[in-house]
Amino acid sequence: MNFNTAFLSGKMKLLLVFFILITQYFLNAQNETTKRYAHQAFMTYKVLEKYHYKPQHLNDDLSQKLNKEFLKAIDPSGLYFTKNEINEFKSWDNQLDEEIKSESTNYLTIISDVFHKKLNWADSIILAITDQPFNFNEKDTLHFLAKKSEINYAADEKKLIKRWTKLLKYQTLELLYTPTEKNKDPFSVDINEMLKNEPEARSKIAARNKKVIRRILEHADGYYNYMASLYINELVSLYDPHSSFFSASEKQDFESSISSNELSFGFYFNENENGEIEIVYITPGGSAWKSNLLHKGDVILKIKPELRNIIDLMSIGSDEAMELMSSINDNQAEFTIRKTNGQINKITLIKSKIRSEENIVKSFILKGDKKIGYISLPSFYTELENKNPLGCANDVAKEIVKLQDENIEGLILDLRYNGGGSVGEAMGLMGLFIDEGPLCINKKCNEKPHLLKDYNRGTAYSGALVIMINGLSASASEIFSATLQDYNRAILVGSSTYGKATGQIIIPLDTTFSLSDIEAGALATKESNLGYIKITTEGFYRVTNATHQKKGVSPDINLLEPYYYADYKESSEPYALSNDSITKKVIYTPLLSLPIKELRGKSNNRLANSINFKRLNKINDSLHLLSNKEIAVILTPQFFKKNEKITQTLLEDMEKNLYDSASSYIAINNVYDKKVIDFDEFTKEINQRSLSTLQKDIYIQEVYFILKDLITLDKN
Repeated sequence: MNFNTAFLSGKMKLLLVFFILITQYFLNAQNETTKRYAHQAFMTYKVLEKYHYKPQHLNDDLSQKLNKEFLKAIDPSGLYFTKNEINEFKSWDNQLDEEIKSESTNYLTIISDVFHKKLNWADSIILAITDQPFNFNEKDTLHFLAKKSEINYAADEKKLIKRWTKLLKYQTLELLYTPTEKNKDPFSVDINEMLKNEPEARSKIAARNKKVIRRILEHADGYYNYMASLYINELVSLYDPHSSFFSASEKQDFESSISSNELSFGFYFNENENGEIEIVYITPGGSAWKSNLLHKGDVILKIKPELRNIIDLMSIGSDEAMELMSSINDNQAEFTIRKTNGQINKITLIKSKIRSEENIVKSFILKGDKKIGYISLPSFYTELENKNPLGCANDVAKEIVKLQDENIEGLILDLRYNGGGSVGEAMGLMGLFIDEGPLCINKKCNEKPHLLKDYNRGTAYSGALVIMINGLSASASEIFSATLQDYNRAILVGSSTYGKATGQIIIPLDTTFSLSDIEAGALATKESNLGYIKITTEGFYRVTNATHQKKGVSPDINLLEPYYYADYKESSEPYALSNDSITKKVIYTPLLSLPIKELRGKSNNRLANSINFKRLNKINDSLHLLSNKEIAVILTPQFFKKNEKITQTLLEDMEKNLYDSASSYIAINNVYDKKVIDFDEFTKEINQRSLSTLQKDIYIQEVYFILKDLITLDKN
């Protein structure tokens, strides 16, 4: 007995020593991790203070904003925290500036621990709520707040559970009325018949919401790393909406996605806040780019590889989706996507390698009373890895040569949806249309503004030119458009652009390099364990000393923009840099004024008699009313079916009215491209789609008329 007791006592001592050592190990590891977060935040603040174009003081005002935005980032819909908890967190309002400066993480640790518990709580609540069928006879009401409304936090946990119940119920109804391959028009199905699918829909909604939670709790970089990255990113975003923080793994993923050396479908995606796989980047020259059917913001719902079954992406995360994409060895796959306007489409893409020798830009001819050239440029791409890069400016120049060989009388350059890219390429492209002289003004923090010039005499094209722009034309495309407008070199047609007149660079947090070293590429291969910042370091101004920052570039002739792009502008960003001007002596010689007033008058007359544009105007007004007021949705199939059908019909009508088969021209290929298209079936198919779109697009049809009028007025 004594022997056994002594033995157990010794064993317990060993276990106690082992426990203490293990505990100490984990505490040390946790302390090291915490120190790393603290140092990351501190270095972020120092880099922003040193390099940002419009640096701010890290004070109580910024601290209050950081607390508010971080809480909003982790709970954007008020599904986790109660009003009392948020009020308790407000005690940190004036302390975060000192936390960052002193390299402390008390706040981040406390919020992360509380949120961790809340996520696990929500995970169990979702399971409990969706374990039973929803009672659609109860007239529960879900309120959707108007845009820019403050988050309405629940009074207590009981109200939170009720909020989750309503949301899951709504999402289930939404899924039941989403078109599928078997049921393309769910609104025509009898309600009782539709409700037979309720168990499957409820199960999918539960899986989707639990996936969002598990993605955070089981993040690839670790939960606390995820929270620290989110916290630091919110700090960075307070300086402006285009500065951001990302970890080494995020940077690596992005660079891999745009590599021209790997087989891919030609796009990069991420998981949005709803747990959906959302397109964030289209690779120039890739399969998605060539199709012109996939755009930033589209959500991928399903994938059907050529030789495999359909894969539903609702229940997997971005990491799994990335592995899945890489593992598809089939030549092609069919993607079911939801467009930003709610439309469900299917597109087929081929997995291929981007060929660097290939000319990415393509040109076409619109043949009618006048022979008009057309070039679409979705981004200002360049060869970053090449010391002497040949990017989009070189490619456009080649297309202009092809078009001029066919004696075009005018040219359309389509920059709609062009989110920007290389400013250097924008400068090169300007030089194709402007003889020589200053192009724009560049200004960096604490430096005098300096001119960016075109030193090369001569142009590639000097004929009639129209540039198409819209609300998603941003950054480099705005700089380019503004310069040609200031020189009277082109007519700008469409709607006001996005409003971004700033430039960013990516730098590692643990750098001691100067800004000039960074811009010269000294950090191109430098890795950082602390992470990286994409930071705004410069602003751009027109040769008139004005800027399009936050304001956008206004078209000479306005064409109504589809409503769902209208609010996606720099001016809608809460921390966008302000519109200002500078004083810089600029000597430039604009060309003779263009007959804008006459062209605008003729265009307005056509639009007033256009059935398509008149319908678009009415649809825009209806959608505007729907999205700018608080909406109360009664959670019954009858109400949902009626109201969703109204919105769906409006969106479908809008999509239909964007195209009209009655055109005044025929879209054809240039002679050079005709010779090579038929050698590749995929290229042939994509080409046919492009020709069809060019022929039916009502915006291009109106621009064709505007260019015809310009050519006629010039001759007179």
